[in-house]
Amino acid sequence: MQDSDERFWQLIEACRAPLWRFALGLTRSREDAKDLVSDAVSNHTQTYGGILLSFVMGDL
Repeated sequence: MQDSDERFWQLIEACRAPLWRFALGLTRSREDAKDLVSDAVSNHTQTYGGILLSFVMGDL
């Protein structure tokens, strides 16, 4: 599971700059863009964790 966690964070890091630029373009505010990116990563992390847990438990 550690390898998949590491890969997940590598993907997040690879998308961070484009995601930041997109969020800044949407919000026109550095603070709001920071919140938007943080929320997106947090929501994805929760979804990713749930999918991974379902896979490990054999539900998928």
